[in-house]
Amino acid sequence: RISRQYVNKDTTDSNTTQQIALEPPTPEKLFQNIWEKQGYNADDAVLKDFLSLVQEAQKHLENDATP
Repeated sequence: RISRQYVNKDTTDSNTTQQIALEPPTPEKLFQNIWEKQGYNADDAVLKDFLSLVQEAQKHLENDATP
């Protein structure tokens, strides 16, 4: 995991630091961000369905990659 710390420039809270992750987003993280921005509660059934679709897509990609 690659991350760097940047000092917060805000004068009211100058003692805190922020961590910004520089790794590329995964489909799971993108889905979670969209889900939270829409204001939905984390619905386990929908999350399970999405993760199963992601796993299925990864299997298809792996199968297509093998000759």
